[in-house]
Amino acid sequence: MRTHQSYLTPDEMIAVLKASKERSARDWAMVLVPCRHGMRASEICGLRLDDVDLKRQAITVRRMKGSLDTVQPLYPHRGATARRAGGAASVSPRS
Repeated sequence: MRTHQSYLTPDEMIAVLKASKERSARDWAMVLVPCRHGMRASEICGLRLDDVDLKRQAITVRRMKGSLDTVQPLYPHRGATARRAGGAASVSPRS
């Protein structure tokens, strides 16, 4: 039984995003997508290419633990487009 859950503060999340972005666009996306869509590690690992619809700007999240699947909008990161997500976009708590 879990008695205590801990979360990253906004400043800690920004630090993680910045560090992952410095490493690679792939790592940055692997941190940003689950953060924005509330995905568990198992849900991110189960993400398939056809779950991401760039034409409709949507992502299908296949929920684990008995929850319903959801289709959520993909929002461009402030200062970046989907094609250059690894570029010079700034990282901010509201992005």
